[in-house]
Amino acid sequence: MIGMGKKKSGPDWQDPTVQLRWREGLRHPDSFVPARGEAEVMAMLVKLPMALRAALQAELDAGNTLYSVSLNWPNPGSVFVCLSDLFTAARTQVQPPAQWRSVYLPQYWREEVLEEHGGVWHTVVC
Repeated sequence: MIGMGKKKSGPDWQDPTVQLRWREGLRHPDSFVPARGEAEVMAMLVKLPMALRAALQAELDAGNTLYSVSLNWPNPGSVFVCLSDLFTAARTQVQPPAQWRSVYLPQYWREEVLEEHGGVWHTVVC
């Protein structure tokens, strides 16, 4: 997992300019030039299926921020993204085949948007 909970050299997850770079990088991955430590995060984000990526993009555009991103959890090949705040845009703008669900397990997360692609489930939670 890469994110706020793990200290390592690289981007400051709380820096608004870093969040803006990831938001723009997700929108235009072909032209994204990563700063130190950002390449690994962006490589995971662009693996998200299109509908889930669109839901994540809507959420970031609405002001939510990335908290962590991990690969191969809960299944090999899956991308797991955790956002800092509850969903606003994704709750109403999710397009099939992605699905929004209320989970409300505060010790883990409250909401999730999932999409299955190639037999692997990818998830964005808050």
